[in-house]
Amino acid sequence: MTVTGREPTAGSYQIQQNAHLTLTTGADVLQHASDWTFVFTPTAGSWVAPWTPADGTMTVNGSWGATVNALTVNAIVTSTTPLTLATSCATRVTAGTLQAGFAATKADAKTHQLIVTWTGCGQTTRTLDGTPVP
Repeated sequence: MTVTGREPTAGSYQIQQNAHLTLTTGADVLQHASDWTFVFTPTAGSWVAPWTPADGTMTVNGSWGATVNALTVNAIVTSTTPLTLATSCATRVTAGTLQAGFAATKADAKTHQLIVTWTGCGQTTRTLDGTPVP
């Protein structure tokens, strides 16, 4: 696994995480892979280094996959609208949209789309393949 942090532009902070694992037990093989990039841009004046929580925006983009023998599941997550973070909110996220596409070989072999949109502190709408979900 590798984790890399950098400041891609002045005032923005990026963390990249890549992990790949293969585990073999007898005839069973498990493979796992994840690759994520998080970019956080604090609101001016809201962050005191080094680790005080701050208001700001965050994008999350990445992929995750696992294979156990012949069964596979894969997902891709994208911030279609950057997430707005507020320390005054218990869930931290107050606005933004994440979209996840995922597929599994033993389920129905289709790619599904899950979309989560934040419209306020603790307020989300979620759809799976265009249908609202609780």
